[in-house]
Amino acid sequence: MAGVDRNVSAKTLAHIFTVSERRVQQLAVEGIVKKEARGRYNFIESLISYIQYLQALNAGTESGRESIYGDARTQKMRADADRSIMETAQLAGNLIPSDIIAYSWNHMIGAFRAKMLNLPKKTAPLVQHESTFRECQSIIAKAIHECLAELSDYQPPQKHFGNLEQFLSGSTSRLENQRVGGKASKVIKRKQRRAG
Repeated sequence: MAGVDRNVSAKTLAHIFTVSERRVQQLAVEGIVKKEARGRYNFIESLISYIQYLQALNAGTESGRESIYGDARTQKMRADADRSIMETAQLAGNLIPSDIIAYSWNHMIGAFRAKMLNLPKKTAPLVQHESTFRECQSIIAKAIHECLAELSDYQPPQKHFGNLEQFLSGSTSRLENQRVGGKASKVIKRKQRRAG
């Protein structure tokens, strides 16, 4: 290395390292590039130190990749374990799917709404003949308490879904050859009505 100047400028190092002159100055502050004098750097020591710096940086990236893979693998294993725990709890009856909860709440709220909307029709005939405010209030309060008591013991209809699998798959119980709805009204012919 007799022909190489021991001290070079930041511009020369920047050209060799393929970085900017500002980056060479930053590397000098970090102690990676060896500064000899103002604007002059020890070429051999700086080159060796910069190569070691890049090797350490590359090794850190490799271990970082392994770490990312390990983290993703751990997350997948956790998710699988959580899924198994939830399925076990569901089979044991300790965990109810959110679809069934939503179904039950919708039916319960619908039933309560119907009761509340029917309350005036039910209580109006009872209070119309009462003479005092206190008696009217008592009748209305009793009707409200009946509605609330019914709500506290509410059971959603289960006839639509025979079991949990049918509910989750969305299939209803089979109704082949079965009548749906109320009783069939008898058809009375015109001649019979006139005679009867």
